[in-house]
Amino acid sequence: MSIDEPIAATADENASLTTEEIQDDSTTIKQQRHQCLRSRISNFCFNISANVPRHLIWILLLYNVCFMLHQIFFAHPGAPKLDMRRIIFYSFFTFGMLIGSIFIFKRIISIASKNRTKSWYKNGNIALNIFAYIWILMAHSIMIFVNIPLPETFFFPVICYLMLGAWLHCFIFLLIFFIIEKISACIPPLRKYKIFTSETLHTIIAISLAILLTLEGFISTSQAPTVKNLNIGIKNLPKEFDGFSIALVSDIHVGPTVNIKRVQKIVDIVNKLDSDVVTIVGDLVDGYVEYIGKRAKPLSRLKSRYGNFVALGNHDYLHENVEEWIKFFKNDLNLTVLLNSGVIFNKMESQLCLAGVEDYITETMHVEGHKLDPEKALRNCPQNVSTIVLSHQPNGAAKVLKSLPKINKHVDLILSGHTHAGQMFVTAPITYFSNPFFYGLYYFRETDTQIYVSSGVNFWGPPIKMFPSLCEIVNIKLRRTSV
Repeated sequence: MSIDEPIAATADENASLTTEEIQDDSTTIKQQRHQCLRSRISNFCFNISANVPRHLIWILLLYNVCFMLHQIFFAHPGAPKLDMRRIIFYSFFTFGMLIGSIFIFKRIISIASKNRTKSWYKNGNIALNIFAYIWILMAHSIMIFVNIPLPETFFFPVICYLMLGAWLHCFIFLLIFFIIEKISACIPPLRKYKIFTSETLHTIIAISLAILLTLEGFISTSQAPTVKNLNIGIKNLPKEFDGFSIALVSDIHVGPTVNIKRVQKIVDIVNKLDSDVVTIVGDLVDGYVEYIGKRAKPLSRLKSRYGNFVALGNHDYLHENVEEWIKFFKNDLNLTVLLNSGVIFNKMESQLCLAGVEDYITETMHVEGHKLDPEKALRNCPQNVSTIVLSHQPNGAAKVLKSLPKINKHVDLILSGHTHAGQMFVTAPITYFSNPFFYGLYYFRETDTQIYVSSGVNFWGPPIKMFPSLCEIVNIKLRRTSV
């Protein structure tokens, strides 16, 4: 008995151990199966993400081709005829953006590819692919919103245009860093410093700056427009017009990112100024009357003593046939459109002339029946009468100034917009060097003319501006001077 009992006990222990081992083996097998399944799913997702650049290229190419075909064959009935210049413009814009998107995408996914030995590489790569994919596709979708009906308030287009703003910031920063990297590679002492050569560091900095500046710019445009008070001296201005007030509004850009609430806010601020004249200096709309006309309707409630006047800007010609917008401005918004024409204000026996020229874009883009013509615009302005001209683009203002000696006319003041004072930090240098006048008050000695360039009350495209003060409504007071 003493011998058999230990043997029995040992057998029982072996049986129990065998059962435990079987359970452990079963658990291990299940874990291995789950791990294998997770690995297969991860590898599948990784293989897909590895091919995303190719898929992205095809998707964006298809989008660009469809957009071009739509613009050529299926455009809105009110759209002007698509000539070769427009085709070149749209091609340059869409395919240029395609190349930029491929560049941005590859730089973003390279962040994870520099850390292939890390365990989180695959998941990080997939996350970066998804982030870049969504960002780029939303940025490319902006042109859709110009070509579809929009409710009076709709925030999704704003998000897509913000993505475009971040895209533009990121592209320019990455391009600068790319140039730095290539130059540093040719200079041996700089190669050992990551700050000059690290693609990962540069990409992270570019994305971070793009996001921060986009958010800062959006906060700036979300605030109410700033009223800028400006006294402008006019030599020999009649005493009756001393203190004559002009509310200058430019670049309203009613469209996908400017809704009816924003337009109503602008109208409320302008009406509180109680101006003698309201002048809108171009780029009033971005789109078609049928789609965004309701968003502009509050402008019909602008108030002034002598009337509300508008000179056309380049964006007013781009989408809808300009004649349709002119009709809408006159009949629905009660605006007087100055198409190379002028009006004379009378106070007692004194006069003041206000003229407006068509936009400078008519010099390069054929718009039937429309051409910038300073001589025609000033025809009704007497030689000895103080004269103000509305010209949307500073380049148009420069043409007016150049023509004055030839047509034997004098202009005291030109009011312009168009530049947005650069709008974004990354675009400001380009805007500065492509316009003879950038922002603020200038004096042109050859013709004794002052030029004021407004930064605009709104923005084009992305709802972004560098500072809140650059969304401005200018309250101008004309002052009589003898010198």
